[in-house]
Amino acid sequence: MFLTVVRFGNQVEVSRHLKISDDIQELNTELEGYRRLHSAYPNSIRPRKDPWGNHYIYVCPGQKNPDKYDLFSAGPDHRPDSVDDDWGGK
Repeated sequence: MFLTVVRFGNQVEVSRHLKISDDIQELNTELEGYRRLHSAYPNSIRPRKDPWGNHYIYVCPGQKNPDKYDLFSAGPDHRPDSVDDDWGGK
């Protein structure tokens, strides 16, 4: 039974990561569309929550991506710029 719980827990984490990846991909598409229309990225985005109930973090210009923007989930600890941040890579 213990192995089943661990396996289920891992599946939940994987599904959360996939949800974040899908959300970030969708937001990236919206942001690129905005940039094409306005020749710049927006200063802020419509609040959207990640699987832990936090708003996605959007910083423009980005610290990690100074020519664009940073967009990520603060992860389960609810703190941005920590080891569990999820940038949505698949």
